[in-house]
Amino acid sequence: MLISPASKKHPFVSTLVLLIFVFPLLYPDSFTVTLLVFVGIYVIVCTGLSLIFGFAGQLSLTQAAFFGIGAYTSALITTKYALPFWLGFSCSALLPALVAIIIGWPILRLRHFYLAMATLAFSEITMVFFIQEINITGGPTGITRIPPAQLFGIVFDTPAKYFFLVWILALSILWFANNLIESKIGRSLRAISDNEIAASAMGVNISAMKTFMFVMSAVLAGIGGSLYAHFVSFVNPDPFSVSLSVLLVIMVAVGGVRSLWGSVLGAIFITVLPSLLGAYKQYSMLVYGIILILVLMFLPDGIAGLGASVLKRLNLRSSALKEKFIK
Repeated sequence: MLISPASKKHPFVSTLVLLIFVFPLLYPDSFTVTLLVFVGIYVIVCTGLSLIFGFAGQLSLTQAAFFGIGAYTSALITTKYALPFWLGFSCSALLPALVAIIIGWPILRLRHFYLAMATLAFSEITMVFFIQEINITGGPTGITRIPPAQLFGIVFDTPAKYFFLVWILALSILWFANNLIESKIGRSLRAISDNEIAASAMGVNISAMKTFMFVMSAVLAGIGGSLYAHFVSFVNPDPFSVSLSVLLVIMVAVGGVRSLWGSVLGAIFITVLPSLLGAYKQYSMLVYGIILILVLMFLPDGIAGLGASVLKRLNLRSSALKEKFIK
């Protein structure tokens, strides 16, 4: 079953998934469906960031760069070379993986602040490439007329159709990631995050594990980039700046660093927030910063941690009432 591992730990997961899939059937043309498509894309990207940051303990600011590489790769293959979507989608995962393997070996030798700065530098270099290489990326004007996604004869040319494509992929990726962190690999990652020296003494291959998670995060960012490009049908360098990497970190931190479902909650909250701010949405980055500070101060486990704590208390109260009633 797709969500069974997470459902056992978080009872609200099944309800959340049900609401996600029922909404576009009730409101197929609403603005909210389009918003939830972007949420689903960010969930995929944040899941990759959660693996490398939340579980491996490596603060990477490359997600926006890999997101952009995936978007441009899929856009180029389907426009310039007129090849099918599935091929562009596949390459949007493979090329970021290849780049991650090449740069991961030297970069992941760094730790803490130095790792963050190195990944930030890579993101800036990628942005310069997107802007300067006009023959490949189209420069500041970007690539236009990107065709809609098409799989198994279905053209995903409406927000409602695209919604199901994105969220089926997002939930499948969450299921895969959940199984991954519950496996031996996940236990090794937690050991690395807690204490690298102790993990190495226990026989964990630190370098291999870090590189594997870095590549996984790049693959998921590239997939998200492909989905983004074919949904908006246009890409240029602006959406893939370093500010997006910072925003993704905020999503993961607000939702819960060590919770995959926290990535979902964080992506929903941060994506929907600008529309809630209305006329004051130009101050959204300021609001994000304030929210991040408050979360780090009062909710170190994020929204998911708060939800888990509330559910635990409710379960304890329910058990106490049952025992009292039986007596």
